[in-house]
Amino acid sequence: MRYIDIVQPRNNETSLINKARELGYSGVCFIYDESNTPKTLLELKDFKIATAVLTQNPQKHKKKIIFSDSNDVNLIKQKPKILFNIEEEKDSMHQRRSGLNQVICKLMKEKGVSYGISINLILKSNERDKLIGRIIQNIKLCQKYNVDIVVGSFATKPFEMRNPGDIESFIRLLGVKNPKKSFQLFLN
Repeated sequence: MRYIDIVQPRNNETSLINKARELGYSGVCFIYDESNTPKTLLELKDFKIATAVLTQNPQKHKKKIIFSDSNDVNLIKQKPKILFNIEEEKDSMHQRRSGLNQVICKLMKEKGVSYGISINLILKSNERDKLIGRIIQNIKLCQKYNVDIVVGSFATKPFEMRNPGDIESFIRLLGVKNPKKSFQLFLN
């Protein structure tokens, strides 16, 4: 089984790769801000390395893996590869605001956009119970409308990375039906 982790490096790519290997990953995907994308990419024979761009303008980066942290309908129409960190922080009086709804999920399915779960966001949250409730709601919506789910640590430092088996077990508890698929989907 190939496990690929998603990380956000801060000029520490080598230490993230070393930690990923130690934890049993067979590759990593580095997410960079638009202005911070490196010119050259590390290459290793036995370890897959991919880069992605975090942007609000996917049209600008057509050939790359695109991540976005906005659930704006106009942005989804531009076909980013993965939306993550879209859970809203404040609920309305009558319902939980999870960042997704049936309209957004149908559009995500139509455009081939996946929903990303950030383990690092969960670990750093002050209101972890509410965040997990929002993520569970999003997982249910994504599975109902056949939207692909991707999971990663989204770590910025090596000690924030987690074992893929632990992450797989955790997202299975959250309700993801095929957690193994969630580690490699974005590289297909």
